[in-house]
Amino acid sequence: MEYDLMTEKVNEELMESVIKQMKEDNIKFIRLQFVDINGTAKNIVIPFKEDDMAELFVEGMLFDGSSIAGFVGINESDLVLKPDIHTYSRLSWRPEESAVCRFICDVWTPDGKPFVGDPRGILKKSLAKIGKMGLQYNIGPEPEFFIVDIDDEGYPMPYDEAGYFDVEPLDKGPDFRRELTLNLEELDFEVEASH
Repeated sequence: MEYDLMTEKVNEELMESVIKQMKEDNIKFIRLQFVDINGTAKNIVIPFKEDDMAELFVEGMLFDGSSIAGFVGINESDLVLKPDIHTYSRLSWRPEESAVCRFICDVWTPDGKPFVGDPRGILKKSLAKIGKMGLQYNIGPEPEFFIVDIDDEGYPMPYDEAGYFDVEPLDKGPDFRRELTLNLEELDFEVEASH
């Protein structure tokens, strides 16, 4: 493992490789993403500054944890976001000339300990525990959604009259699903099927 969560060691070669990739991807902004106790995605956006990246990967970034539901009170508000260098991903739907990337972060305390209320940290501990028992946790998410249009009065309405597994001309969503699939694959999701 090139990144050891418990010792905070970041492989320097990997770090240099990711920074090089960020430059090649023309990254201008970095989303430091995490989730709150309810599972709602949160982020802090910072500008990409090559000279600051090593410190960001090793030390993390201080933020106000009291602003996040279920984290900490105002008297202990400082928490640290530490990017998981393995989660680098350029966000393909953002402009190429001022590209945006994201790192999924772990939440730590300022004294260098994993924050006990970090949902990602809790998941990692749970996975390690079941791993010691010889078990493996597998998931297969199936995002479901409706494609809608907006009528003349500003209200949502069905994009088409198609149902599950229909084809064109009844189904007007293949291009949208194709673009969605390509975007998910760019984020390293393995898409089995869409319909």
